[in-house]
Amino acid sequence: MHVVEKNPPPAATAIKWLLFTTVQVASAKQVLKCVRWYVRRWRIEEWQRVMKSGCKILKH
Repeated sequence: MHVVEKNPPPAATAIKWLLFTTVQVASAKQVLKCVRWYVRRWRIEEWQRVMKSGCKILKH
C-alpha cells in the first residue's frame, strides 16, 4: 500500500509510507483498518523503548 498524508501541517513535508503487509486488502475500508494498525504499532514501539531504556525493565 502506498499511503500519503493529504493535509500535512504548514511548513511540514507530507508523510509517505510504502507498507508491505500479508493482510489481504480488497477495499478502502480494509486499507484504512490496516493503516490504523501500523499507526498503533509505532506507539507500541515507543512504549517498549521507554520501558527498556528509561525504566530498565529488562534488568529486573
